[in-house]
Amino acid sequence: MNATYKDEINLYIQFCSTFFKDSFILDHLQNKLLLRLFQTLTVLDVISDYDEDTPKAVQNQAKKAKKSTFKLLYAIPTCEDLFISACFRQLSEELLKIVYAKIVDNSISKSNLSKLSYRNIWESGIKKTRQYQRDIQFKNDIDKINYIFKQKSDELHSKNSDTNNLTVYLQQIISDGSDFSERGLYSNIKIISEFTIDWLPRICALDVNLMTMAQRSLYLKMVTSLHT
Repeated sequence: MNATYKDEINLYIQFCSTFFKDSFILDHLQNKLLLRLFQTLTVLDVISDYDEDTPKAVQNQAKKAKKSTFKLLYAIPTCEDLFISACFRQLSEELLKIVYAKIVDNSISKSNLSKLSYRNIWESGIKKTRQYQRDIQFKNDIDKINYIFKQKSDELHSKNSDTNNLTVYLQQIISDGSDFSERGLYSNIKIISEFTIDWLPRICALDVNLMTMAQRSLYLKMVTSLHT
């Protein structure tokens, strides 16, 4: 296990074991993917309070994305598909908004960014940018974030579960995850964490020389942890 985040990961596993002791996922938690989520939190934490010139809309959106990542960590041991889908939908939308506020309209206000429709963010916004049209790797990676948003939106709007017997249904969620997809969970964590760690520092033009001492220490430890 990576030493930089070892204590945080152990505390998280202990939390899951204490409050979700019968959860299906406890025997399947992958430390490598948990590590990626904690590294994601580091990037979002730095962006949320980085540099006076960073648009307030970006900082605010990074704070929201950080909260959504915490919610995802809480949702994972519930193995409840709708709860996890809601977290992924929210987190992917927040990442798209960060990108919009950096490469489409860096003067947009927090209020206006929060009100933007999906069509304005994606179809009329990100897809029209030079970076999306000319950088194949960026296009491929942000397309995956957009796919998660669309997929989870569809699931939330059309999902139907047989809940005639509420007690049985809730027990089923705890014991076998209901219709929970472990493979889907790990795939989405990988996509979101890789995009956040690989792309957001470049999109937000993070410079260690402009970070506070605390930010610099945290960020450099995160970077070091990627190679150990």
